[in-house]
Amino acid sequence: MTNQAFLRDHISNLLVQSFPNLSIPQVGKFVEGMFDTRMDLNSFKTHLRDFLIELKEFSAEDNSALYVEEQEKAAREREQAMMAERQAVPGMLKPSELEQ
Repeated sequence: MTNQAFLRDHISNLLVQSFPNLSIPQVGKFVEGMFDTRMDLNSFKTHLRDFLIELKEFSAEDNSALYVEEQEKAAREREQAMMAERQAVPGMLKPSELEQ
């Protein structure tokens, strides 16, 4: 048995024992997805979020922390768009907001 196979089996067993509300195929799908080397960071986060949502125990908790990075990125983009609009109109920026 290879290390990777052992690790997959061990993680699967831990999850099945810890979360009896999950079926073996659900756990198997999650573990296989964790070891998918073609997955980029965003795909991995989505895969992890999907699994956490499947957990009945997780549904009662606040899951806003899962989306913090995306929310911060969207806020930065909105701020940059607003600044670009204001820079397009002469006199809309305060002297302290002008780039030096």
